[in-house]
Amino acid sequence: MQRRRLNYDQIASEYNRRYPNSQSWERGQALLELARKVKVKTILEAGSGTGFWLNLLHQVTPYLFDMGFSAGMIA
Repeated sequence: MQRRRLNYDQIASEYNRRYPNSQSWERGQALLELARKVKVKTILEAGSGTGFWLNLLHQVTPYLFDMGFSAGMIA
């Protein structure tokens, strides 16, 4: 049986609709608090999609790195 792969380049423009408009929600705040608590200096996110979380974490450090597979998502 052959599995179909999701084409992230095709869904990139709609991808962030799954997140709330405001970044002040519980999951985001918990992530920010953890990054601040451990005094993170550098963040690497593998499979970061559109970079939603990296954008949020930019408040903590400017040293953010993304390992993404989809050029459409990175754009």
